[in-house]
Order: sequence, then structure tokens, then C-alpha cells
Amino acid sequence: MLYSMRVNVTSPESGRRSEVELPLSDRELTKYMWSIGIKETIPTVILTNVLDKNSPLKPLEGKRIKIDELNFLAKRMEILTDYEQKKLMACCEVMQADNLKDMINLTYSLDGVSLIDDYKDIVAIGRRIYLDINSGITESEISGMDFGKYARDYMNQVPGRQTIYGKLLPCDISIRQVYDGQIYPRFFYDMNIVISMTVQSADGLEDYLYLPTDICSLNKVKERLGVNYFAECTISEMQNHKLPDEIYQTIKVDSIQELTLLNEMCSTISKFNESQMIQFQMVLEYANTTDYAAMTSLAKNLKTFEI
Repeated sequence: MLYSMRVNVTSPESGRRSEVELPLSDRELTKYMWSIGIKETIPTVILTNVLDKNSPLKPLEGKRIKIDELNFLAKRMEILTDYEQKKLMACCEVMQADNLKDMINLTYSLDGVSLIDDYKDIVAIGRRIYLDINSGITESEISGMDFGKYARDYMNQVPGRQTIYGKLLPCDISIRQVYDGQIYPRFFYDMNIVISMTVQSADGLEDYLYLPTDICSLNKVKERLGVNYFAECTISEMQNHKLPDEIYQTIKVDSIQELTLLNEMCSTISKFNESQMIQFQMVLEYANTTDYAAMTSLAKNLKTFEI
């Protein structure tokens, strides 16, 4: 679903200020940071003020934050339903979350938590609570359960907390420690990802590349891993998201040059539909090539082939 997080941020050094609407790509976010004089790969800003009403970010106003963390939180919130977003905001209020690390981890901690903001339909409340706890419901359960009684029993037995968003049940929330404050969890945000990779530093730290990528994202991964060059890292795992299996089985990356060429190929085919991808596979079989530069050239000229 579409989601936007509107904030004003200020550069701690120059004092220049900008309104930013998140989420953004790393490239777009970098341009915003440059516009207020921040050239750091992983920028720190002052969260001057939050423009969204009833935002859980209000406790962070006036504080220094990593804008990348805020952008990741906005991406996480974008994939949530309206109900899940309200649950998250209620959890932030109950937990008195005052840092982005906890807020990010709360987006992974919503299972088993219910928010009651309308008491008109007790049956709907019971069904909602059951879904929150069990993550699903069968036809037999729908027809065989008294959800009104289930709701009343649950609300009588489980302590809740009233928030400005509704009543949160239960109020003793356990935060999953998915984000450690340095490396973001694996997260397939972009629908055009062709290949994802786990990149490991010599110290054993792991981060993730999502191809196609750009220099801004690459630099952020290097910074988080504490390396100057990708040649200092190894690729410990790859995952296919769009390629036909026959093409994916030919993919290997043994050098930064191969990674660069593979990324260009992924960029070229990232928006191919299913029929275009099938055509691309057939052209590659005809050309009998696994060279990334040649594959990119063939993809760019796909319309010239009659299959």
C-alpha cells in the first residue's frame, strides 16, 4: 500500500533544513542529503519536526538520528496494512519507544497483538483477535466458533492498555531483536529485484545486495560492513527472484568486475514481463552465451529478435 512519512530534517553542520517525504531509494535520499550539505555515506541529521499527526516519531523531535534508519522504518511501514500500522503506533506508545531501532524491531513483532478501536461488532472483534493470534482462519473455524464469546473471554483474561489508537491487547509486548542497529534485516522491498546476495566481510559481518543496485546503495553496504572495497568481501549466498532457472544456473560472481556487469544486466531486464523474460531466455539459448556484457546487449536489443 502507499505510505508516506513527512519530516523536516536539519544538517547538524550547515544548519540547512529540508522537508523529506519517505520512503525513498538510496539514490533519492542521497540527493536530498547533498541538497543540505551532507555528504556522508550514512548521514546523521536532526529530526527537526514530524509533519504527520499522531506519529510515533514525535519523541524523536530535536534528536540526532540516522536518516537511513528512518527510511528503512518508512519502507517497513509501507508494506503494513492500515490496521497493522495502527497496531505499530499503539505498540510504540505502550512501549514508549524513543529510538528507531526499537521502532524497526516492533514492525517484526506485531504477531499476536490486537488493537480494538471499535466495539460495535463483538463478533468482528473476536474474529480479528483470533486472526492476530493464529495468523489465519479456516472455513470450519469460522462456522464452528462463537467469536463473540471468544472476544469477551479474551478481553476479560488478557490485560490491555488504552492508547490514542485504541485498546492494545496484550500490553506486555515482546520486541523481536531483528535489527541490531547496524545491519538491516534482509528485506525484499523493491518489486524489481532480480537477484539478491548475502555479502560477508572478513570479520564475518553480513549485509545484503539487491540487484539491480546503484553506487549509493553499494557505498552504504561497504560502510556498514566496514570495508573499503568489495574485493575484501565474499558472496556467501545468492537468491533468484525473476530469472528463469536455466539462466540463473549460469550466474556466478568471482570478481567485482563480474558483479558490475551482472548488475548492469539485471538493471536492463528488471522490468521485463513474463513473456519478455521467456523471449530473453530463448535468445540466450540461441546465442549460446553466458557473458554478462553480451547478455545485456541482447536484452537491450530484444525487440530485434523474432521468436
